Amino acid sequence: MKYPFEVDYQEILADPDCFVTAVVSSLASEFLVLPKGEGFIDYPQFETGYEALKRPPPISPNCRLGKLPSW
Repeated sequence: MKYPFEVDYQEILADPDCFVTAVVSSLASEFLVLPKGEGFIDYPQFETGYEALKRPPPISPNCRLGKLPSW
């Protein structure tokens, strides 16, 4: 399958659907492709950590609501 930049304009005009398919099928989002290798974690481990960060922290028994600590 050739891309539009690899052929003459007349060839594109003769069969534009073929070139549209070539371009659209090659599109990918960088957000869907996670880096792999040393120093990177796999998605399940990332998801577990991310979900843990979204949970509210436990409330300490020493915490009084409505009062801010003075530093």
